[in-house]
Amino acid sequence: MRFAAFTVDVDRDVNQPCAGKACAMSKEGEGQGAPRFTSSAEGLKEIVDVLNDLDVRATFFFEGRTALEISKRVDLPSLMRGHEVACHGFDHEDMTGEKTGVRPKDEDLDDILARSGSTVRELFGIDRPGFRAPYQATDQRLQDALLAKDFRYESSMTEPLLDGKVRPFMHSNGLVQVPIASGTDRKGRKIVAYLWPMHEGKRVPQDYLDLLSQFEDGLFVMATHTWHMVENFCEGMMAEEERLRQSDGVREIIERAMDEGIEFIRIDDYLEEHHGGSC
Repeated sequence: MRFAAFTVDVDRDVNQPCAGKACAMSKEGEGQGAPRFTSSAEGLKEIVDVLNDLDVRATFFFEGRTALEISKRVDLPSLMRGHEVACHGFDHEDMTGEKTGVRPKDEDLDDILARSGSTVRELFGIDRPGFRAPYQATDQRLQDALLAKDFRYESSMTEPLLDGKVRPFMHSNGLVQVPIASGTDRKGRKIVAYLWPMHEGKRVPQDYLDLLSQFEDGLFVMATHTWHMVENFCEGMMAEEERLRQSDGVREIIERAMDEGIEFIRIDDYLEEHHGGSC
């Protein structure tokens, strides 16, 4: 059967790694690179509106700090009603050190995961959240730590469609990995089911629909960021017309996928119903 999970990273605006610092900064704008959260908050409401209008339940990976900041102005439990809430680090930390040169010590990694998990538990009442690593930077050490902290699954890796199939798998340590899908477009170029290039004007919805057309079985995970609904990495804040275009692009991908018989589902619900339920 063909299931798809629409996933959303809720993190600081236009986040980018900063060499020598564990936490991410925002691309220069208001605050001159300091973390900011306004675009993420506005984009969150816009993307939830699209999903709710389509009656699609999605999975949202909340960075802890961003969740706390947005909760000061938004009733997050009400906004997220019906959707899955999972974790995305606390300060958008580079868990492996590949992006920043700062690899958290074991005790620091434990603290990051503890704060990330406790934030979503306290805000949303989640018992065993899933996790996506910032920058998708994961390794065996992180996966072992996630298992020790009783996270339900990780969704940090990217896996290609093989014979039209992509689905969750289990690491040797017992942690379930729920990968983001990838493949090739109609010109044979690699494409990942992360909508970043579409939001930046480098791809169109049809490119992702072409990838989806190759999907025959399993769970096709696609992803985006909330801030990308209202702010462009290269050009800054979007005009209203461009913001509407972003919402329309997300809507087109989901609507046309559903027209082709693909069922959208939360990751936790998929694991419960189609992956043994014990993950």
